[in-house]
Order: sequence, then structure tokens, then C-alpha cells
Amino acid sequence: MRRSLAHRAFCQAGAAFFAALLIATSPPAPERISPLVVYSVALLLVCAAVYWIGRGKRLLRQPRVFANMY
Repeated sequence: MRRSLAHRAFCQAGAAFFAALLIATSPPAPERISPLVVYSVALLLVCAAVYWIGRGKRLLRQPRVFANMY
């Protein structure tokens, strides 16, 4: 179960990073959307990708079963 959740987290991170690259590299029409909004959305997606990578790595680690006994 944890490995499938980790795999899904890595897939979500890849999708968010790919979407951020698409948004950051495609110039918007200046009369419609400010470039600051476009780059802030791309930065938000990169932050989401970093979060999902961290979540996937955390899910791949073995859970500490007896951590609260000591």
C-alpha cells in the first residue's frame, strides 16, 4: 500500500513539474495575463512537486513500529 502511494506521489510530482515547465516556458499574451501571475503559478507548481517528492521518499521509508515505546 505504501509503495503504491509513493509511486502515485512521484507521478504527481512529475506531472506538477511538467506543468510548471509548460507554464513557465510559454509566454502569455501581455494584454490578458500579467507575467508575474504566470511565474508565480509556475513557482507554486514547482513547490508542489518538491512536496510530492518528499512525500514519496517518506512513504518509501520503513515505518517505525516501536518508536513510542522508548
